[in-house]
Amino acid sequence: MCFLLSTILANYNPSTQCILMKSVAFALVLALACAGASEEELQASSRHEIVAGTFANPIDHTNHFNQATFKQRYWYTLSVWKYRGPILLWICGAEAGGFPKDDAFIMTLAKDFSAVVVALEHRYYGASLPFIEFTMDSLRYLNPTQALADIACFIPFFRNKLDDQAKGPLKVFAIGGGYGGALSAWARYKYPHLVDGALSSSGMVNTILDFYMFDQQVKKSILKNGEQCVKNIQHLLDEVQEMWNKNAWSIKNAYRAPYVEWDDFMFFFSDIFAQAVQWSYRTKMCAFLKSIMNDEQRHHKLSLFAEEHKITPNFYSFEYIRITQTDPINNYRQWTYQFCSSLGYFNTISHDDSPLRFKDMNVSYWKRYCQKSFDVTLFPDTFHTNSLYSGVRIEEAGSKIIFTNGVEDPWRWAGVQPTDSNNSKVVVLLANCSNCAHLVDLKAEEADDPQELNDTRKEIKRVFKEWIDEEDS
Repeated sequence: MCFLLSTILANYNPSTQCILMKSVAFALVLALACAGASEEELQASSRHEIVAGTFANPIDHTNHFNQATFKQRYWYTLSVWKYRGPILLWICGAEAGGFPKDDAFIMTLAKDFSAVVVALEHRYYGASLPFIEFTMDSLRYLNPTQALADIACFIPFFRNKLDDQAKGPLKVFAIGGGYGGALSAWARYKYPHLVDGALSSSGMVNTILDFYMFDQQVKKSILKNGEQCVKNIQHLLDEVQEMWNKNAWSIKNAYRAPYVEWDDFMFFFSDIFAQAVQWSYRTKMCAFLKSIMNDEQRHHKLSLFAEEHKITPNFYSFEYIRITQTDPINNYRQWTYQFCSSLGYFNTISHDDSPLRFKDMNVSYWKRYCQKSFDVTLFPDTFHTNSLYSGVRIEEAGSKIIFTNGVEDPWRWAGVQPTDSNNSKVVVLLANCSNCAHLVDLKAEEADDPQELNDTRKEIKRVFKEWIDEEDS
């Protein structure tokens, strides 16, 4: 595998070889496993002169006898690059990839540091598809180890593309959010010889089975809008369950969900409220709930509100998850497989007397959910996953990683928290402001952003400058 070879031979030529091997001798006899020769670049009209390409990466980095590859998409721009500037590697997470928006924070960093920006699509998402069907057999290559090895193969290839223009060695900084943020931190931790630093925004580096802290944060944030909003949600939860027990079709009809079962409906309905906190529109949601509570059509109106925010029951349905045909839009089978097989992050009921989720949504519920989704017994060993990437102890073992979170982000509790004893080799930042939630620091800078968020971004820039100056000195 190329990432093993790059560890053994730090100065190998990445344009000619990226090979899985267990010793240096294997490199002399094995066929090329991931070479840039199959790359195909396409010019795209954009203010940033974005170039799109594909890169041949091994399907299985852990087996040097398997020479099969797939085309992994990437996008990059040199529009603000000056030839000593670093490479900012945007690591796409569990969705179809693409180049960051013009006003995204990574583009601000690129301008500040005259950097190249390159985005790498995650295997099995978008058009970076190793197989034409997502059967259980083909999904076995979808895990963080393979995804990180993809990154390890890609970096030397991409750096080598720029060598003729660069004035000196190019440093690489990985940037991502959520699961992509976890990959950014893990890439720096696993491959420090390839990744010179990382920004992990809302990075869920700690894989957790019973992730009840997620709903605790949802409730804590919603309480900022008043206790009545919490009561309204709890009333709706109780009402929906009672209506389902009496006449399930009435609820299925109201939410246009003819194919869902109770288990998948519970996940969908709970997410209507959780997503409002995660994506910083809890105030809008609470005002909306107040306006419909006495309306006989409240469930129909709530379904329209959910649709407006791209929360639809069919995406949660077992029927939808069981579809094995590849689809660049449908990413839910892949993501469900990831959290059922290796990551966990199961949103369970909070450990208090008034959870904002159905009371049956415990760990046993999620075991059943995974089994129904794939028709096999599938459940993650999160202890093993954390042993591979250190979990929250990455804060002790890692270096040159910035961990950021919004104070209201439910996912922050799967990440690294600021403490008085944080390792001085990493930076841990918390944007402590109202409605500062998931990926808040990666969004476009706005004139009315809270001062706490501005301070977080200012500190990110300061640390990046320190890293770049240190490397250039």
